Amino acid sequence: MNLRKFKHLALGIIILSSQLLFIGTDPAKAVNDVSSSCAVGSSSSCPAQSPQEIVNLYGTTTNGSYWLNVNGTATETYLILNSGYPEGGSWFLGMKGTKTSTSFTYSTGYWTDATTTLSPSSLSDDVSTDAKFNAFNYLPVTRIAAVFEDRSSQAFNASGSGDYGTNSFAGHTWTEAISSQTMLSRFNTNSNVVAGSGTWTSYSKYRETNSASGKLVFPYQTGYVQYGYANTNGQSYRWGVTFNNESSQGSNDSVSGIGLASYSAAGVLSYSDSLSYTVNGGTGSLNGGTQTLQSGFQIWGKMASGTLAAPGSLTQSQQSSSSSRISWGSVASATEYVVQYKTSAQSWSQGSTVRVSSPSASPSALLTGLTDSSYNLRIWARGANNTYGSANGSITMTLDQSAPTLTSSSSFNFAENTSTSSTAALISVNESSTITVNSGSDSAIFALSTVDTLTARIRFLSSPDFENALDVGANNVYNISLRATDSLGNFADLAISITVTNVNESSNLGAPTVSGTIYKGISTTISVTVGTAGKVRFFVGNKRIANCLARSTTGSYPNFSATCSWKPSVSGRATLTARVTPSDNSFSAATSEATSILVLRRTNQR
Repeated sequence: MNLRKFKHLALGIIILSSQLLFIGTDPAKAVNDVSSSCAVGSSSSCPAQSPQEIVNLYGTTTNGSYWLNVNGTATETYLILNSGYPEGGSWFLGMKGTKTSTSFTYSTGYWTDATTTLSPSSLSDDVSTDAKFNAFNYLPVTRIAAVFEDRSSQAFNASGSGDYGTNSFAGHTWTEAISSQTMLSRFNTNSNVVAGSGTWTSYSKYRETNSASGKLVFPYQTGYVQYGYANTNGQSYRWGVTFNNESSQGSNDSVSGIGLASYSAAGVLSYSDSLSYTVNGGTGSLNGGTQTLQSGFQIWGKMASGTLAAPGSLTQSQQSSSSSRISWGSVASATEYVVQYKTSAQSWSQGSTVRVSSPSASPSALLTGLTDSSYNLRIWARGANNTYGSANGSITMTLDQSAPTLTSSSSFNFAENTSTSSTAALISVNESSTITVNSGSDSAIFALSTVDTLTARIRFLSSPDFENALDVGANNVYNISLRATDSLGNFADLAISITVTNVNESSNLGAPTVSGTIYKGISTTISVTVGTAGKVRFFVGNKRIANCLARSTTGSYPNFSATCSWKPSVSGRATLTARVTPSDNSFSAATSEATSILVLRRTNQR
């Protein structure tokens, strides 16, 4: 048995079910391998599709700045996630203005130009700065809310009033359900929610409550009312209400709302008669005159709920003791998936989230770095244009992290005469079944029989090492170990003592190789690999090659090599061989296998 060859085997070969397998490189990664973990909505590299998606994933109730997908770009946006706010929270801020603002009058381009923003870094729930955000330009909404704060009028309830009554926004509120569209589209398209004569019974639009006896917030008249969006008939407003004391639209003397002709937000009246109710801190008074009550304001949007289906058919395939591949049924229109997993002791906000951004038709995710034996897991589909879906119900992912056991230890001999077989005592590897290590020959050291897909690896534990053993002589003892590893990466080691005798072995010599096309009369290089240092002779047929009689090897164990230059004198088929004489007398000389080559005639002329 070649001792140097045995060392190479001990360090680099897995023995599985009586077959010797070389340890190769890692297999190619699957197309569904996931990105690194991220908390959705927490960074520009991992934006959320909507405020509600963040709530769905983590149960978050903290208001503040988060990252959303806005027109395909991760954009920091201020969100209301507190479920105690009107309609369960999940609002985003589109625009805000101060009490004295004139930035957002009707004719400014902020209402019509999707490329404009104003103070986009003013991400706070207040009316201390004029700001318009890209969320206003691009995010689709199905409900909008206006909040009037910091008003000049004394008739103002600091705990909130209007459509939502007392509310967490802490301002007078208007709210409307709209067809799914951007705020920019809604406030740039004329539409009347109401237009008609008589007393308007939607009192909460201009009183603190939806009661005829509530305190006035905005002035009104009882002849005609028009309320809606993008109006220029009689009075201008982007979202507002105008009244007339007559029964038709005409000389309307009052207007209230956002995006007025001269103010960002206000209630404005200029009466030429005494048939108008104005704000005076109480229920209003019937008088004429002029009045301008400016107000700070905010516009909030709420997006539609997710419409994508939940992924189905979840399956688990454990890959190692710390990794598992999860597969699921694809969802129509899904362009990526979010995978969440946590231990039973964790909340979803404490667990891990990864994205599968390029799923195949059969999506899956390889989860790595797992340390616990049991995880809760759920998967969400995501699509283009801020679409998302509900989760597949939480399932339990269980890992097998039990290591196999090795039961018994023994010493055995390797007789280094190649005609003598080696013998080994019985070694058992136990997990769910028993694997027996039987006696083997020099070429198959251990033979395994298993139904549990375990592998065994031989490792060195102590000196003397195999490099120096050949210089010592016979009867050397080597301590190694047998490592049993199951298909999930769990392993156990068993120490084994080996006694080596009759240290005399033939050298390992590869067949000669040449590179490129070989031509008569043109020099080519012949190379061989050698398992030990020494001198190499090269032959063509049975004849020695003149300048290749004793080529010294170069390199180091186990990659010695020798080369020489050969100029073929005849064309046709030729056979190359090599013979090594080791410099270490523990090895005997060896002759390589033959290599057949074709020598071609030169076609060029000198």
